[in-house]
Amino acid sequence: MSPIYYLYDMVYNLSTSKKEFKNTADELLGSKPSFLSQFTIGNRKSPLMKIIDFHGTKWTFLNDERPLKGYIVLRPEGIVIRIITVKNSYAWVVPFYKLQIFKSNGLHLFADGSKISFQSNKLSSRFKRFTAKLMLLKLEHESSRELMGSYDI
Repeated sequence: MSPIYYLYDMVYNLSTSKKEFKNTADELLGSKPSFLSQFTIGNRKSPLMKIIDFHGTKWTFLNDERPLKGYIVLRPEGIVIRIITVKNSYAWVVPFYKLQIFKSNGLHLFADGSKISFQSNKLSSRFKRFTAKLMLLKLEHESSRELMGSYDI
């Protein structure tokens, strides 16, 4: 059986396809900030959170792998959702123009007809700061798109 470099559209199995993931993420989301610029920008990675729900055809391979944990990494033009299972590690590349965020009893992220939900720790100040930063980056990206006018994606 040949190795699967990508599982579904922009979901990568990192044990077999790190190079392809890095190329796609850098192309779509912009490159990671340098080590020195991370001090001025601040933390761009969420705390490790429990995945409470997932829905969509992208996630059929996760049905057999429990427990699921993950974290979110911010990039200039989108996010990378890292999913950690007992056996493997996966990454979902999501540009901001596809991302929809809902925050209620958890943090719910939607893109391309798929959803993943993280359990929120409402008492964690690190989670609150990260969520605020994520919302501001998404809002900033949406407002810059409106200034550019309408265009086809």
